[in-house]
Amino acid sequence: MTFKEKIRQGYWTRKRIATPTGTQHCLNCGKDYDGSYCPHCGQSHATHRITWGNFWRNFVMNGIGLQGTLPHTIIELFYRPGYLIRDYLAGKRQHYTNPFRMLLLTAAIFVLFNGMGIGGNIKESAAELSMAMNTEENMTAQDTAAVNEVTQGMMDTMYSNFGTFNLLLILTMTVPFWIAFRRAGQYRNQPLNISEAATAMAFVGCQNMVVNLFSLPFIQKGTIGIVVTIGYIIVIPLFFLTLRQMFDMKWPHFLVRNFIFAALFLLFYLVFTTLIVMYVVVGQQAG
Repeated sequence: MTFKEKIRQGYWTRKRIATPTGTQHCLNCGKDYDGSYCPHCGQSHATHRITWGNFWRNFVMNGIGLQGTLPHTIIELFYRPGYLIRDYLAGKRQHYTNPFRMLLLTAAIFVLFNGMGIGGNIKESAAELSMAMNTEENMTAQDTAAVNEVTQGMMDTMYSNFGTFNLLLILTMTVPFWIAFRRAGQYRNQPLNISEAATAMAFVGCQNMVVNLFSLPFIQKGTIGIVVTIGYIIVIPLFFLTLRQMFDMKWPHFLVRNFIFAALFLLFYLVFTTLIVMYVVVGQQAG
């Protein structure tokens, strides 16, 4: 098996499921059976005494719906993201976390960590950077104050509704992605539909949130510009790799479709940003 084939098949992160040998005794219904699950009640053979490790896996991870799949999904998002999405859309979902659930979870963790002061106050740091960028010699003090007020309002709106903002950003990416790539690659018998496009972009959103979480401890006043730049250096090539793995197509066609996607996304993003500015301005005027 070549190195590329190992990546495509998830050789290093593929879950090896061990089938038990011999007859098993179900602790739930008391029946004897062969295999991994009791055919009478469905309980797994891997039901053990409750310890701290089993408590974490069975009650905490299963309780929030992750079932131990989160680490597996995160690892694959960074070395075979396009193949992960292909597998998930093809129905191989048992060993992956639902991308929308993962997106909400990582957004909640981000807000929690930021609220605990990890990495300073990212909202204040981002607002300070935006205000510095908005300061120009040809702007009057009144204009500068007005721009800074809108900027601060945008930061407050974004970070007070961080999970919602990320979901809206995914929706903003979904339509351009669907338009540009819905018939690309043809690795399946039918093109992508809009729901599958949203699922693919949700995985991309999870990539971004994981990068944000790892960069959070390094964000301080005066360093946010550097951290954001490094984040883009990671996220943009990763997104390009995701699309390249996801679609089987020649380079010229792939680059053309990327250009179409980028142009449409820029248009949708400008509309999205304009709506946020209008919402902030109207809110400030009403207040």
